[in-house]
Amino acid sequence: MYEHHPMPAPERRRMSTGAKVAIILAIVIVTPIVLLVGAVVAIGVMSTNGTIPSAVVLSGVEVPANQRRKLVEYGVVGEDEKIEFFYSDAFFYVMENGQVLTDTRLVAYESSDDEFFIYDATFDEITAIDVLSWGTFVDPTVVEVSTSGDEDVIYLSLSTGEQGDRKFLRLLERRTNLKMTEP
Repeated sequence: MYEHHPMPAPERRRMSTGAKVAIILAIVIVTPIVLLVGAVVAIGVMSTNGTIPSAVVLSGVEVPANQRRKLVEYGVVGEDEKIEFFYSDAFFYVMENGQVLTDTRLVAYESSDDEFFIYDATFDEITAIDVLSWGTFVDPTVVEVSTSGDEDVIYLSLSTGEQGDRKFLRLLERRTNLKMTEP
């Protein structure tokens, strides 16, 4: 026959104070590091696939297809225009603001309070290119472009990364046959 034998209660071992401190420190130190690395990787992936803007001026062939589609959709560039250089210093959404140098004109755009503004000038309309300040690793190069067109002045803010600001401005000089003035 079957006899019932009660099992003894398991013995509870107490965790030492040192082990508790080690676990808490591991959680406090490791968790933020894992979150930071994850955020950096996510931003890198989103920048590479064009979900968020690049941190540098892009040549036309480097502009992600989804960003080019948005530029066309918002009327910043025409479907038949060739993008030579593009830069948006927006952090999350490329249509917040940006600058485009196409094969026919210079375009700057910005969104503000649910409105979208486009400032553009053909190369013939540009009368002066004035660098107000050269950028640094942290700050962009700021340029004032004077025009004879509808826009009196177009302001540019260009990343210095990979000398994108210089490449953008050298091509603008060539296309307009103007020499930029520097601070």
